[in-house]
Amino acid sequence: MPAEVRLELNTIEAERRISVRSFLSAVQASVDLLHELDRPISGGRLEWYFTELGVGSGIAVLAPEWIGADDDAVSDHEIEVAEQRVVERFVDGLAALDERAEWPESFSMDALQAALRIVDVMRDGIVSIRVSTGRTRSVELTERVIANVKDLIGERYTVLGSVEGQIETVSVARGRRYFSLRDEVEDRAIRCAFAREQFPEVRLALGRRVSVAGELAYSRVGQLVGVRSVTAIRLLDERTPPSVNEITGIAPEFTDHLPSEDFLNQEDG
Repeated sequence: MPAEVRLELNTIEAERRISVRSFLSAVQASVDLLHELDRPISGGRLEWYFTELGVGSGIAVLAPEWIGADDDAVSDHEIEVAEQRVVERFVDGLAALDERAEWPESFSMDALQAALRIVDVMRDGIVSIRVSTGRTRSVELTERVIANVKDLIGERYTVLGSVEGQIETVSVARGRRYFSLRDEVEDRAIRCAFAREQFPEVRLALGRRVSVAGELAYSRVGQLVGVRSVTAIRLLDERTPPSVNEITGIAPEFTDHLPSEDFLNQEDG
């Protein structure tokens, strides 16, 4: 079965109208989420196109198309697997966010914000949102997604520490500089803000395994949501395991949400 994502917005039966603003907002947020999920799977080489569109009925069906280079040496089977994986993680991730405040597989910070924007149109007269992978998986979303995403990305406290992973993307759009780091502990992308003078260092580290030190921000549910201010980037040898000092601050639950230094002093006492 071809991979596809079906998005359905519904209003009360008496209305039977969907505002263009709400419809386009939900569709754009869905495409943004699909692109984010595709980054770690195919490197963002899937583009999404309408195969069905109905503003009045509130239905949009999106299907992927491979836009990689001819010399990528990727088989048709591998492309099909990647397409199915993206659409499945799209629906499964949104379903998980509707149930609990837990970071879904492959979701980055930008993916979480896109998920919030999809459901946020319910504040504009939409009474239900349904997403599905064609005929195999269908989920109705509620405003619980909004509350759970806010619990995940809302900063509660910060600590000085470091986190290890691979730098996947760099953005300098609209004067905001950050890179996306795939965290080795959680296997998800987190946003790391850096200063203008650090750009050459960040560019050199793109695609490399690194240790990033700085002010780590944690959410209300104790998950690492980003690095607010990067102070150092160190390239790592793939064969060298991290030391205790290198992983300082990445496990707040282990230290009862205390900074690592305070926890160690407490243990010594």
